[in-house]
Amino acid sequence: GVYRCNECFFDELICKGCCLRRHARLPFHCVKVSLHFEAVALADLGLCVQFNHTSDEQDVCPSPKAGPSNFIILHVNGLHLCPRSASSMWPFPTTVQQPQTCSTFQLLHHFHLQSIQLKVSTIHFYQALEQETSNIGLVNIKSCYTAFLRMVRMWRHLKLLKQAGCGHDSSGAQGTKRGELAIMCPACPIPDINLPEGWRDDVDKCYLYTKITSQDANFRLSLQDKGTNDPGLGTGWAYFVEEEHYQNYLVNCGKQNETSMCTGLSAIEQVNTKNSKGLQVTGVGAVICAHHGFLLLTGIGDLQKGEQYANMDYILFSGLQGMTLHDHLNMYDIWCMYHKNLRIRHLQLPSMLQFDFDSVTLDGAVPKFHLNAHGDSCRTVFSLNFFPGVGHTDGEGIEHDWASVNGAA
Repeated sequence: GVYRCNECFFDELICKGCCLRRHARLPFHCVKVSLHFEAVALADLGLCVQFNHTSDEQDVCPSPKAGPSNFIILHVNGLHLCPRSASSMWPFPTTVQQPQTCSTFQLLHHFHLQSIQLKVSTIHFYQALEQETSNIGLVNIKSCYTAFLRMVRMWRHLKLLKQAGCGHDSSGAQGTKRGELAIMCPACPIPDINLPEGWRDDVDKCYLYTKITSQDANFRLSLQDKGTNDPGLGTGWAYFVEEEHYQNYLVNCGKQNETSMCTGLSAIEQVNTKNSKGLQVTGVGAVICAHHGFLLLTGIGDLQKGEQYANMDYILFSGLQGMTLHDHLNMYDIWCMYHKNLRIRHLQLPSMLQFDFDSVTLDGAVPKFHLNAHGDSCRTVFSLNFFPGVGHTDGEGIEHDWASVNGAA
């Protein structure tokens, strides 16, 4: 025997025939050959994998179709020159027809956890795969980074649809409704779900049926302008606003540029926007439930230049869309200036986002940590200490969300 597999439980030297039989169902193991234990591809040893068929000799595909000779499969242990395949059914292809690259589901799931928990960027993860393949750079394999980006994006989108049960909808993916893929906060008051009968008439406990939200912008989540138009997959189906309606609104109403702010806030605004040159997206704005940190359905959107009122208006009322509660309390670090003319500005929004101020109360306050940067008048009028029914809410819940995602920025 001259062949050894570092990933098999028994790593003794075996012959070529035994190596091929052992790896008929393990085609992505890394095999080495003596004398110096150099890496050798199983495809070069003659391994042929028929996807969608077992490896038993009696179950050989009656009409095999050979795959491309330069086909590459990405796995958790590196990039593999695909063993000659007799089927066009790949694990997860980068394109629908005639794919040249694919990835195993194990790798996609592994990267998803790494990016969420460890905040690993895609480029660094892919470079680690190349190092797994050959950390001395002697193996010449074409770069599959762009293909990997495409596969990750498609896999996440399909996984989101699958987990929401849209695969069983007769209307298909296109029948997905607004915010259907998002997770609603299970603890916030939701009529007909977790509120008792007669809650509308319970005046003594009306504070229990108030939706408390927190609104803010994050300028760490920016995007460089590379001159490309990259449309989203299913925007408006989960947490992001519907992109086409959002952009049309910004163009039609014109981005407002209010610069008069409360004492101390104008300097902060200048810091947030001074490095916006060369950026397609300078940050994101979002609205969440202040108590539990859940993003509201379609309650997050891109910012083009600072916290323009036009952007934040659309994001706020998009997140509040469809709520049938009597009272809403929104916390925003510049609410003292933002709430002025809010009723007039909201009339410029699309009709589906407009708020019924006659039957619903929308009040606001400044979060406790940010309140110290305001003047004395703000500290008394917009302090949560003087709002009934809010308890010990500090209004800074959205800052905890930003802290958890900034590592991926």
